[in-house]
Order: sequence, then C-alpha cells, then structure tokens
Amino acid sequence: MEIQSFANLYREINLLAGEQFSSWCFMPGMGLGDGNKWWVDGAEKRAVVHEGIDFFWYEGQRGRSHVQPGDFIPSCCDGKVVACCPDFLGCSLFVIDENFSCFVFSHIFTTLLVGDLVTVGSQLGKIAQTNGPVPPHLHVSKFMAGLDWDWSVVTWQWLHQQQIAFVSPFGG
Repeated sequence: MEIQSFANLYREINLLAGEQFSSWCFMPGMGLGDGNKWWVDGAEKRAVVHEGIDFFWYEGQRGRSHVQPGDFIPSCCDGKVVACCPDFLGCSLFVIDENFSCFVFSHIFTTLLVGDLVTVGSQLGKIAQTNGPVPPHLHVSKFMAGLDWDWSVVTWQWLHQQQIAFVSPFGG
C-alpha cells in the first residue's frame, strides 16, 4: 500500500473531510532507520535506530495539525493478529498477512485479540494517550516473520535480539 492510500484510510476512518486532511508530514527522525528523536530539540540520539515510520503531523487547508489520542487506526493490510505486547507508550499490535509480512502498529490502545482477522481499512484500535515528552503518535513497522515463531514471546526487546530486518511499511 502507498502512504497516500494509508492517509486516505486514516481520513475516512476518522471522518475527516478532505479539506481537513490532505497528506502526512514528516520531520527528520520519523523515518525508517533514523537515529535521532524527532520530539526533542537538537540531535538527541535514539537507543536503537528507528524501526518504522511515525505518523504525527498532517497537512490540510487549515494548515498543519497532529493526530490526537483516540484517533482510530485503520489496517493497511488483510491479515491475522498474531501478537500484542506493551511498548513504552501503549501497546504494539502485530498483524501478519498472507505473504508473512508482519505489520506492527504501535503506541495504541486496542481491544483486538490474538487470532482476530482484519481487513484493509478495518479499525485496529486508537492512538494512545501518552504522558511525558513523547507526544501521542502512531508508529508503523514491517518485517518478514519467521514461519516457526512462538508469537507468545514476541516483544520489542525480543525483536531487537533477533536482529530483525525492518523494511518500509509503505511503498513509494
């Protein structure tokens, strides 16, 4: 899926009219492989390079706005929920598609359970409220899943120990 298609799904699921949401805006530190934190001034380094894309700012006719806690999160793939684990701002939901691509939607609140099926555009959860210096945002990652993984042990720490190769979750 292209990033603009994801923007359209986000706009639709959150009932934002076209003039309120036209495209995502990104700053240094929000992209895959970035080494700096985007939410602080200066060049403060992350503990590990960024594993995905952070969605926070978007552009519309009224100017730049940002996502809000409680905004709905659309799925960008058809798949099955295989894991859900806490992260430092909420929880991370792992959805695997028919090609064994695993999409991770992080810093969210969800009521989905392991085994639930999702389709493109279906609601995965909501952006979580955060406390502290990191504002509420959606983090999306993608990697190729192992066929024999025990998903019950999957956490961010476990993924880093496996040296997972993260790829861009959206084409183009």
